[in-house]
Amino acid sequence: NIEKDIEERKRFAPYLKILLQNDDFFISETKQIKVNDINPYMDIYIRAMGIVSLLYVNFMNEEFVAHYTNNKDVTIENLLIKNSSLWLSLITKSNDPKEGQSLLDYFYKGKNISTEKKESIEKDFGVFANCFTFNHDHLNQFRLYGKGFNGTEAGGMSIVLNQHFFSTIKPEIATSAIEYKRKIDAGLSIDKSNKDFKHIAYETKNSSKLPLFRCIYIDPETGFVASIGQREEYTFYQTKDEIDKISIYQRKINSTLKEVREELKELKNRIRNLDPEIVSRLLLALRYLTKDVSFKEEQECRIFKVALNDQSHIEYIGMKEYIDKIIMGTNMNNKEKFISDMNNTGIEKIELSKRLFVVRK
Repeated sequence: NIEKDIEERKRFAPYLKILLQNDDFFISETKQIKVNDINPYMDIYIRAMGIVSLLYVNFMNEEFVAHYTNNKDVTIENLLIKNSSLWLSLITKSNDPKEGQSLLDYFYKGKNISTEKKESIEKDFGVFANCFTFNHDHLNQFRLYGKGFNGTEAGGMSIVLNQHFFSTIKPEIATSAIEYKRKIDAGLSIDKSNKDFKHIAYETKNSSKLPLFRCIYIDPETGFVASIGQREEYTFYQTKDEIDKISIYQRKINSTLKEVREELKELKNRIRNLDPEIVSRLLLALRYLTKDVSFKEEQECRIFKVALNDQSHIEYIGMKEYIDKIIMGTNMNNKEKFISDMNNTGIEKIELSKRLFVVRK
């Protein structure tokens, strides 16, 4: 009973039903599976989305996240002056050559999927995403992602955004693709005016906003699930009134990490006798929220959409009205002009990074 299974799993993953509503994706990826063989694949899909649900950022003690970007004129013009939409791009084009592979390494150690096979697996659907971090002022991220217009490390900026840039959703009664497919296969008539088809209730006036999810950091070689994206402890000491929140926050993070570890272990057991290619496709969202442990210090979180690969990018929303502050890299050129330009657009909270970075010649 799929509906009962989803309902039971809401105990630990309240975001689950909402994640299971992409009819196009699930039904497309399972259309070749015989009806009698589909249950194990439904099970792992539900479990994978349950893990993604656990990673949902609810902004309790994490009111702000940062987006590092360069100091190019086009960036400033589009994102900060014109308030153009932020783009979600195919995550496979990121700086991590093992994007999407770390989870498969965890499941199928030593059986890497070739580039050709991977492209075949993801020929229809891909993950479009944009990345954020709980580290607002971080030296290494300024070096890697916050570069100047000429490639100078720490020459860019960290744009700190408030929680309203993202969607927070109340998972009310909603019908998932899996439930829908199961009822259709059983010959049942679906009346979309039925109360089981209530619309999702968004806590935002902008329905195009997306929820934010933490990344998982995993060591595929040892199978150790090391961490999930989170605030560093030292950041609580930067504001005196947050010090007493540390223990509660860390208990919550540790509890979530424990559940993620248990669920990944169970998922690994359940895919043992399933087709790896189908598994790879169905677990697309979870795969691209799982990163190699070597990227752990980035403390990353992402917004994403699983969508058809027939587009170069997906437009999100403009960020200007959600900016809490901008942190300039220590090697940014024309700081005074930048501050003046930003003040003219209404962005007044601008500060210099406290992480001194010296360019060595």
